[in-house]
Amino acid sequence: WFTDDDFLTDSDNFIKLCRLFIKNNLKINWVFQTRCSRIIQHEPALKEAKKSGAFFVLLGAETYSDDRLTQLNKKMSRQEVEQANLIVDRLGFLVWNSFIVGLENDGYEELEKTYQFAARLNSLMTTFTPLTPVPGIAP
Repeated sequence: WFTDDDFLTDSDNFIKLCRLFIKNNLKINWVFQTRCSRIIQHEPALKEAKKSGAFFVLLGAETYSDDRLTQLNKKMSRQEVEQANLIVDRLGFLVWNSFIVGLENDGYEELEKTYQFAARLNSLMTTFTPLTPVPGIAP
């Protein structure tokens, strides 16, 4: 088991890892996690990942609206979340979207909007994780 919060932070190293799996004939199925914005920026790396045995992508979709993404300082848009989901689906990956819930002033309406957006993305798995504030880091 090995993991990284965002495998595509350095796409060159990600591609090297994928090519090592291929070169060494490692017949493994593996999963990686990344930001939606990086999926859009690094589509060629995804093709290498697929060839190397990656089959599942965990995406930080985070929330349903641009305002809330800004509030969370995620530096991506709802459109990028939708586009990333389309790309990984087109390339044949299974998708797991992760959302943050429990922002300040969240109520039923906000949770319902998040749920409806997640349902439209049509991923195989979706998680809704409560926001855990860290002093000095979280909004």
